[in-house]
Amino acid sequence: MENNLPPRLKKRVLIPILLIFSIIIIFIGYQFYKYEEERVKKEFLKDLKLIAEFKINQIREWRKEKIGTAEVITKSPLFRVSLRKFVEEKSLDDRRYVLERINILKKYGDYESVFISDDKGKVLLSSDTNIKKLDSAFLNDLNLAKSQKTTILTDFKICKGHDKIHILTISPVFADNKRTVAFVIHYHTLNNFCIL
Repeated sequence: MENNLPPRLKKRVLIPILLIFSIIIIFIGYQFYKYEEERVKKEFLKDLKLIAEFKINQIREWRKEKIGTAEVITKSPLFRVSLRKFVEEKSLDDRRYVLERINILKKYGDYESVFISDDKGKVLLSSDTNIKKLDSAFLNDLNLAKSQKTTILTDFKICKGHDKIHILTISPVFADNKRTVAFVIHYHTLNNFCIL
């Protein structure tokens, strides 16, 4: 019976059927595209979350390690006594011992520099002879370590003298449990900090 339909009528019936079929295919394709887009987005966000958590844990461990290293040095009885004698009595033997310790710390701790400063930021002894004073960008941090009597890790700041981004570990050294003799300061460069 269909063959008996005139060709013009065949086109009238065929075109709407093809149009409806095309719309259905486009709709299904669009829905599949949206589903895949959402799936890929969720997978990407999941991966990004894992990377962020890994980085947070890595930074947390790095921070703990750097503060721990500073604490080991500044809480060492021999180091504390030698530093006190160097600062207060100008003992040359103790100066050599303290300088040797900070040079070892710089070499094996992978720091840009390590130095001893007074509570005003004046460098008393340094692994880098070019450093004479703590950069002014970090003086508030020095005062914070002094008032809290604890080791701190600073925020990232641009040193005006170096024109580099640094993060510092500032650790007070006590002559006894109350009186601060000096501060051990470690310069970390951004290169040493950003590890993936």
